[in-house]
Amino acid sequence: MPVALGLLAIHFLRVRDPKDWIRTPAALGLAAVIPAQVIEHWAWPAIKQAFPDIHPEASGRALAALWSDHAFSTSILLGSVGTALPEEFAMACLFFGWLLTRKRVERMPVTGIILAGSVVALSFAAFENIYFLSRVGLSAELVVIRSFLSTPGHFATGLGLGIVGAIATRAEQRPWTDLWIIGATALAVLSHTVYDVAAMSAATLEHQGLLSNTLGLVLVAIALLASAAIALVPSLTCYRRTIGGWPVPSHSSAGHEPSG
Repeated sequence: MPVALGLLAIHFLRVRDPKDWIRTPAALGLAAVIPAQVIEHWAWPAIKQAFPDIHPEASGRALAALWSDHAFSTSILLGSVGTALPEEFAMACLFFGWLLTRKRVERMPVTGIILAGSVVALSFAAFENIYFLSRVGLSAELVVIRSFLSTPGHFATGLGLGIVGAIATRAEQRPWTDLWIIGATALAVLSHTVYDVAAMSAATLEHQGLLSNTLGLVLVAIALLASAAIALVPSLTCYRRTIGGWPVPSHSSAGHEPSG
């Protein structure tokens, strides 16, 4: 799925010499795995220790009981501080750090920047998919979730980072560039949090027999749409107001700029 979405982005953005916008961003996505995993391995045990009743074993618990023993509040913490924050922060730091230290950054084609942002996220998602499959094993539900829900979610946040990256390279003053980067990172974290909280809450309800697997997938799919909207609507709106139009290919923006 990461490869398919990447090819889809290349097709619609029609970036000239797309390999120059894939190689380094793909490496950045893989590199982001290291700090994200380090923080997650510290955060998850700490959160679960603070809320030891996160996954009660007894089945058939009432919804009120799950709420009272912090199952959902812990899902929020695990989804935000334990997952979304370290992953999106790591990807944003590496992507914007690479982007804004390049020479003649203001001349880079916006479609190339957007493609690069999506590739960072898809590269991260590809490694994450392999990691999950190696730990949990192959199952139909996991394949559906990782392929059609989690990976598109990463793709949406990556596109959001790329769109804001294009805006930041056109900012005339450095303070505005910093604000764009902070805002893009915050949106990516919020978008990822919405999806993860929904997925973890659905898993908790399914474990307690209060929600079927099908309804759980529907809930997560709805959360994916909300997550994508959070990542893309503000960034596209800002793009139209700052650069103008939509980030679509044109003869003037499809120029070549090697990624180095």
